[in-house]
Amino acid sequence: DGMLLATGSQDRTVKIWNVAQRELVTTLAAATGAVWSVAFTPDARFLVTSGRGGTRLWDCAAWQLVRNFPGQTASLSQAGALLAVSEATLFYWWQPPGAVSVWNYLTGEKVRQLPKPGRAIALSPDGKTLAVGDRPNGVDLWDVASGELRRTLATSNSALTLTFSPDGNQLLTVASATHPILHDLR
Repeated sequence: DGMLLATGSQDRTVKIWNVAQRELVTTLAAATGAVWSVAFTPDARFLVTSGRGGTRLWDCAAWQLVRNFPGQTASLSQAGALLAVSEATLFYWWQPPGAVSVWNYLTGEKVRQLPKPGRAIALSPDGKTLAVGDRPNGVDLWDVASGELRRTLATSNSALTLTFSPDGNQLLTVASATHPILHDLR
């Protein structure tokens, strides 16, 4: 709703800010190490935090922990209640890639476990496609419902960041030491 801003930190916390008043609302002990990602669910009822120690779902009304998920990085769908997690992070590139799974964050049910590991992840806005990067020169696009690999997009290096356009027709990939690449998915 634009009223709150969440910031993750190396100090293991997530700070919630009231944007209009420029005031700190609360501080959450969100990880056992650095917090890598934060995102509000589309309805703003929950906050997802990811970092060392796992991915967590917080109730925004009371700022209470609702559920824990595996994974050090996460991505939310804008439709439905889907959450993708990777049990690895690009910040520790020397460690092997981690398991990638998709969850229903409201029920805590695992929807899909991918057969291949990854680091960088992004769920499409409609929740139908999961982009996973860890290949030396590519990003895999997975069908969330069936678990099938749809296609692989070429990149010049391992993808560090993946972001879908709001309509889901494009995917931006950012790799180390290269320019971002905008892939047309139509």
